[in-house]
Formats: sequence, C-alpha cells, structure tokens
Amino acid sequence: MIDAEAGDAVFRRAVCDTTIEPSSDPPGLIVTEAVYAHGDPHCCPSATRTTVLQRDGSGTWRTVSVSTAAA
Repeated sequence: MIDAEAGDAVFRRAVCDTTIEPSSDPPGLIVTEAVYAHGDPHCCPSATRTTVLQRDGSGTWRTVSVSTAAA
C-alpha cells in the first residue's frame, strides 16, 4: 500500500510468482506476475505480466496499463 499523494511506500508484497510495489510515476501500484501456459512447470512461466494500478477520485483501483513479455 502507498500514500499516493506523498509517494511513500507503506506496504510491499511479494509471493513466489507475484510482486506488488509502489509506483511514483504514475502514483499507484505495479503488479508483476508470472503467466503460465498449459504444461509450464512452476519454475518456468511462459511470460511475465506487468499491470499498473491507480486510484481514481472515488478511491477505486483502476488499471492504467498492462504489458506482457515472453520469459
């Protein structure tokens, strides 16, 4: 979680195949996650997806951008 106005990190989360980090430009969160194709072993995802989230005026998280890159 972040203080979007101040750009201060309040929370950072990482699990085995996903990370959630604060973003200062644009202010919000960056979610990076492994993308597995059918049959991929857990060690070897086929791609990585990066999603940038920002809070709108009502406080709801909205997707600003999504990109996927082959591993």
